[in-house]
Amino acid sequence: WAALGFSIVLVLPLRSAAHPALDWGSDRSPASLLANLLRRNYGTLRQNPLRLDLAADEIFSMGALLAGALGLLGTALATLGVVFARRERPALLPLAAAALTIPAALVAFVAFTPDAEHLAQIGPFLTPVLAVLALGAGAGLQGLMRRVPSSRRFAVSGACAALLLVTLAGHYRACDRSGFTLPERYAHDLLRSLPHGATLVF
Repeated sequence: WAALGFSIVLVLPLRSAAHPALDWGSDRSPASLLANLLRRNYGTLRQNPLRLDLAADEIFSMGALLAGALGLLGTALATLGVVFARRERPALLPLAAAALTIPAALVAFVAFTPDAEHLAQIGPFLTPVLAVLALGAGAGLQGLMRRVPSSRRFAVSGACAALLLVTLAGHYRACDRSGFTLPERYAHDLLRSLPHGATLVF
């Protein structure tokens, strides 16, 4: 996979050397391609110097963002998964280690300011962490059901289902994008000045 990915990237300077009709020139040679990959043309990636208090704020803010996305039930079950999911632990540990490299890299290499704007920007990057936490929540529920007497499992399942419905209802408004028409309005404004039948090249 690494060789395939590298070959796809390497085709950029090779194609640029053929002088096509459209060429932005940013990757016209292997040296300029390497400069782009290393972000030399964009400046440093780090936004702030490394500080312990900033790192603590970043970790706390990302944790609060993930807990808000999981909801009370998901957060509680993921916590139980850490304690009770002994059978699922061998499968979850490699996934958790891989997913946690993302927030670790954000703290170590970006050092972002944990305000609302930056958290909105890094939120999509935390999706793998959220997926692992969801798996941990499922493992936590399984571990909980194994420890609950069989006579109470139906009641516990009903309570979890009710809390899940409450979580879905609470998150519906935040996840509803039906009224978000900014991309559509932006496209209309951008293309309004073009003549009828104009050809767009992507």
